[in-house]
Amino acid sequence: MRLSIIVPATGPQSALDNSLVSVLENLPDQTEVLVPHHEEYEDPYDLGEEVTFVASPQAAPIGLLKAGIAASQAEFVHVLMNGVEVTAGWTEPVIERFERDSSLAAVSTTIRNSKQTKIAGIRYRGGGSASAVRASRRNKASIDGPCLEASFFRKSSIEILGELDEQLCIRQTNADMAARLKSCGLACEHESDSVVRGELSSLPSGYLSSRQLERVYRRHRPRMVRTAPLMHLMATAANVTRHGPSWGLITSTLGHCWGNLQARWSAETHWEPGDRESTILQFPNKNATADDRGAEDLRVEDRRAA
Repeated sequence: MRLSIIVPATGPQSALDNSLVSVLENLPDQTEVLVPHHEEYEDPYDLGEEVTFVASPQAAPIGLLKAGIAASQAEFVHVLMNGVEVTAGWTEPVIERFERDSSLAAVSTTIRNSKQTKIAGIRYRGGGSASAVRASRRNKASIDGPCLEASFFRKSSIEILGELDEQLCIRQTNADMAARLKSCGLACEHESDSVVRGELSSLPSGYLSSRQLERVYRRHRPRMVRTAPLMHLMATAANVTRHGPSWGLITSTLGHCWGNLQARWSAETHWEPGDRESTILQFPNKNATADDRGAEDLRVEDRRAA
């Protein structure tokens, strides 16, 4: 098995159907399709022969995603959130990039939304929030992590990044994963030739988004630059004031306060990177010469040092 495609069964049934149809119509060889679902979910279209359904006690998107990753069998994992539709040949350039660069941990696709804006990936801001980076024809997009809505990972790198936080929404998980990749020194690159259609996930209510922002910030604060507190202050101000003079301003402020206290005292927010040596960082070409392998080893060491 070469690739595991995970499509969590969240949101409207029609959105899941559209995602699965686009995947099955363009399915590459040596690929499994996993649909993690809540225990009460049923297969209305009898896709059991083409899709592996994975039951999970968790109904939240991140909980479902964790169940799909645990059940996956391939070396590479592709996460495709509900409602995102793929295009022909979207996996080939990503797999080729993984095989060329054995130290590459994640690859971000090009997500084209309804406004025809192309998103290349995520950049972690250091204050608990992240911003989407637009794809550019002229310059290579500099990103810290992929958009979880349509992302590729080397499965061995996921073991280093650790378990996903089920208390985070998809949007804040994007920030969390980008910060983890950045902290571990694991490379994530954008692949412009891999294109999908869909929208980035929206933030939850002011209270929940504020609490989750604090959770991500406190988790990664020890490993970020000295300007992280300033970035956090700016992110907090932007998150609170976006609601204007309304009830949302009050609930957002309360979310930050409670999230701050919870993150300081809860062991669940603690995170340590796994053993980086456990990842597959070996030259992918079995027929490579000794000189080729030596050059690749030096390149991997250079990336580690950076």
